[in-house]
Amino acid sequence: MSIIKPSDWSIFKEYLGKKTGLSIQYVDNYVDQYELYIIDGSFIIQCNLSITDPKNSDQIDFENNFKSKSNKNNLINTSAFSSSDGFRARCFGYKGLVNFGVVSNIDMSFPDEIWINGIEIYTDKSFFGDNVDLNIVHPSTGQILDDFGSSWNLDKEGKIRVILNYPAKIPAGLIIRIVYESLGAENVNVLVNLYRHKKF
Repeated sequence: MSIIKPSDWSIFKEYLGKKTGLSIQYVDNYVDQYELYIIDGSFIIQCNLSITDPKNSDQIDFENNFKSKSNKNNLINTSAFSSSDGFRARCFGYKGLVNFGVVSNIDMSFPDEIWINGIEIYTDKSFFGDNVDLNIVHPSTGQILDDFGSSWNLDKEGKIRVILNYPAKIPAGLIIRIVYESLGAENVNVLVNLYRHKKF
């Protein structure tokens, strides 16, 4: 994928207005900015909006006119779940249970080589401070072969969502492991969505 970074909010909106069926994806870091993305085939268009007090004009425009309609799936897929470089979407969902007050592993393994470019994690009873590691683990030795995230904090709604600007290759048979550290007093149900792809 290629990333285009518009210089300001007006250019970002202009691109959105030229395309039918696209949706803004955003991440709120709860400190000083919104990170905005438009995913259009093999391109990701990015824009950062400052969060200020009092609110600035771009922030007001986004929050009043776009935020409630953001983080939706695009209405169209010009590539029909495949791309010209041979990737096909094979999205995958998984459910797990984490015991309270301890560190638990949620393991997902796949018999074939896969590629991922995003992950979503949703929880129902997470506690402020709960965090996860995202590891690639050898199934026999338990060795951590790669680390996609370390002590990654869940947001205030108990979720994590990240989209990469490239597909990461996971060789056949390896384990994608979520290491969940629970700090609360209740068990936590965990839902995982992988933006999984196969190459043909």
